[in-house]
Amino acid sequence: MRGIENEGKRVRDMDLKGLRYVAAVADAASFTEAAKLLFVAQPALSRKISQLERELGTELFTRAGGKVRLTEAGQVFCRDARQILADHQRLEQDMERFLRQKETLRLICTTNGAVSYAGRMVNALREKYYGVEANVQTLPSIPGAGESFAQILELLRQERSDVLLAFLPELEGGDLGWIKYKCVEPGGLCAFVTRGHPLYGKGSVCTAELRAYTLALPSDSVAPALSRAVNRALGEPPHIIYSPSFADFRVKVVIENHVGIMPASSRTIEDPFLRCLDISDISGGFDLVAVWNGESETAAVKKLLSIL
Repeated sequence: MRGIENEGKRVRDMDLKGLRYVAAVADAASFTEAAKLLFVAQPALSRKISQLERELGTELFTRAGGKVRLTEAGQVFCRDARQILADHQRLEQDMERFLRQKETLRLICTTNGAVSYAGRMVNALREKYYGVEANVQTLPSIPGAGESFAQILELLRQERSDVLLAFLPELEGGDLGWIKYKCVEPGGLCAFVTRGHPLYGKGSVCTAELRAYTLALPSDSVAPALSRAVNRALGEPPHIIYSPSFADFRVKVVIENHVGIMPASSRTIEDPFLRCLDISDISGGFDLVAVWNGESETAAVKKLLSIL
């Protein structure tokens, strides 16, 4: 019984280096050539294999007339060694793929105004955690993203995205106990006008000044909270029109000369034809937040949260 236990311990104590050395010598039929292929000194390779043979209590190779051949025991050893090495390589590849997947942050901006914030977050993430990749998308670039905010949240539930950049009021109501969020930029609203508009020369406006103009807002199905906030702040403005996309929003402001209303975080939109004005008497209530599925936080999400 003691002999069987000792044999088992010998097998457990063998390392991968010894297995690689035996397989290389078998392939090259030469200790010298195997050492060259492995980029090791030939004496070190010979000592390692001699050590293995002593531990196993049997020779793995015959050495005669400059020829190196596997013994019968060596053939059994080499066959199983190759299988172990192949399994180990497959394990390394599987773990590499797994970790690479977990270290990729998939971030979706629910509004174009959040893109610049996403860029700064990703840069800070990469500076702190070398090797973390990020995939930033806006809703129009995602097939089947849906038209309502509830459908957008499904991207998180279905694990098609890791983080959304969205607006806090949009998270009110419904069965949302599974989500978590953290503020990226405090709220408020801003107005966009183009050159030639009566408000263009101002640094900021108040809600009373906006009641005289037609206001362009993002689609009510995507950002219903924005429509509610504008109506609440302006006391039912005379006319609101909705834009299904940022391109349409831009046309309504630049070509049709309407006043565009967006969350204050959208002031980072870079467009030579748009001028952003702060709405001075609306200073909060529309925070830009990072939203994630609290039931399935990935390693990349946890790293992102550490820099916010």
